[in-house]
Amino acid sequence: MDITDKEYDEIQKESEARDIWVDFRQWLIDDQGVAKATARTYATQSRRILRELDGDITSESLFNWVNCRPATHRTPFRSSWRRYRLFMEKKHKTTLATFPQGESIPAEIIAALALIKNRGIGSGSIGKLTIKQDDSARRDALAKINRDVEHGELLVILDPDNSLYLIPADAYKTLIEWGKQGSRMDDSENPRWLVPALPGGSDAMKAIKITRLIRNAKAE
Repeated sequence: MDITDKEYDEIQKESEARDIWVDFRQWLIDDQGVAKATARTYATQSRRILRELDGDITSESLFNWVNCRPATHRTPFRSSWRRYRLFMEKKHKTTLATFPQGESIPAEIIAALALIKNRGIGSGSIGKLTIKQDDSARRDALAKINRDVEHGELLVILDPDNSLYLIPADAYKTLIEWGKQGSRMDDSENPRWLVPALPGGSDAMKAIKITRLIRNAKAE
């Protein structure tokens, strides 16, 4: 028997009033065998991710968000999000973005970052470098006074403000191959980063992460 409009409206109101986090916690306890305290933690952490990303839920945004957390917090947040994704898929037939796989940065990329930083270029400036090489008169003038620029051992690279930086050619080649900025399909006016947050991504790697990668590599 078909439901009436009034019955349908009542169902909709009940659905809207239902706290999805209550449902999530109960599902964790009943279906996943999770303890109540752990279920609360999963719900709190998943809710925080959603709130702070403010609807921008993509693998790239998740990657950038979690990598701004202290290293000891990242695995718990990933675990909470994995449970929440499963809940949404099974209970609401909704597929959410995942944290990208293979997030670790290759050693050769960290070495390339260190080469650039050793030239006195700070992490904030490294994060703003684009893949664009300067081919203006400025580059020609530099080549006349710097043999490394003249011979192509140092490349003149620009940031979005057209400030120039001298980057070792080997480091540039390593980073540009890893970053896959040429595969991006968004507006070509948006900067193509020499050091993206992840290969093919439209966001630059954050300065704090660049600093941490170099520092941790030196400590090993």
